[in-house]
Amino acid sequence: MTTKVFTATERNGFSSRSGFTIVEVVIVLVLVGVIAGIAAPHIKPTRFQLKAASRELVTRMASAKHMAVLKGHDVILAFDQTNRRVRIHSDMDNDRQMDANEDVRMYELPHDVAFGKGGAPAVGGFTQALNLNQSQGGLPTLSFHRNGATSQEVRFYITSRRAAIHGGFPEDARAVVVARSTGTISCQSYASASWRDGC
Repeated sequence: MTTKVFTATERNGFSSRSGFTIVEVVIVLVLVGVIAGIAAPHIKPTRFQLKAASRELVTRMASAKHMAVLKGHDVILAFDQTNRRVRIHSDMDNDRQMDANEDVRMYELPHDVAFGKGGAPAVGGFTQALNLNQSQGGLPTLSFHRNGATSQEVRFYITSRRAAIHGGFPEDARAVVVARSTGTISCQSYASASWRDGC
């Protein structure tokens, strides 16, 4: 009696070579491209950018507050709405003047982000993009004092540049809120026709 031994190829009908052909790879890449093209319009990078920008701004403001407490002198944030940036001045002698020996840093908002609320309604009676009543060098300011408190209660807005220029796009708006007595900084976002806590 003879016994025939089958190889793997003979047993299941497949070649022993594994892998993909170039044609299979090209077909998969084309399908991925088509699916990405269909999904791309539904992805809203503006919202992600605004969330990141508002969190970064809140973080820099918290850092300024901690610096004021740690160093024992005022730290002044000057908001330049036109150039979309914040000047952070470590005012060592509390005279509200930028002296040569004092640290001054600039933080610029990301390219597609601006100060303003676009088409979103005002919250808490704060109607302007920047609701600040002190200034330094012609720019509205907020000061953090050595006890962590601020010069005033503040609520200001950032939004997409498209909303700042053309209006509309209310859900692009973010509000940064600073409590006067504690200097606590929080963020709100506009969604589903109301302001909600969180960036």
